[in-house]
Amino acid sequence: MNDIPKYIEKNIYNFVMADLEPKALTVYLKTGLAILLGGVTSMFFCGQFGVGITGFAQDLNQNIHHTMGSVGCAALCGSLFAILPVFVLRAVCSPMQFRAIIRKKWQAPAIWLGFFGAILAYHGEFQTEFVHFAAWLIGAYLLYRYLGLAIDSIVPYFKKLNSIPG
Repeated sequence: MNDIPKYIEKNIYNFVMADLEPKALTVYLKTGLAILLGGVTSMFFCGQFGVGITGFAQDLNQNIHHTMGSVGCAALCGSLFAILPVFVLRAVCSPMQFRAIIRKKWQAPAIWLGFFGAILAYHGEFQTEFVHFAAWLIGAYLLYRYLGLAIDSIVPYFKKLNSIPG
């Protein structure tokens, strides 16, 4: 019987543990990168607190603001801001690392979303109050969290479907 050398066992163990329990620096860097790239990209389509990259984004933001009111607009825009970062995070992480970050490391997205939201809120054109920022942050975090959990649950299901012969 062939024994696996100890150094190979240790390398495999370290590799698996890096995915199951990623280091804080890895979690914060990957989450921050995902929120920065995804959030900025979302601003091409929907402005945040009146700050949009395109005219379309600014117009959409103002229409939502006038239709839903300022607090509803903040919550909806926060949710829209959080959609793409979840997909970016999934792209930059292994499946197990994504699962660990989404399920266990809730602090990182909360901090990054709060950071980017605060920058947008207090530099936007609507002279945002704390209530609007809180609505934006709650909408962004809840959508980020639940979309991440949904992606984590759905992807293995599709892999099982692809492995069925037929």
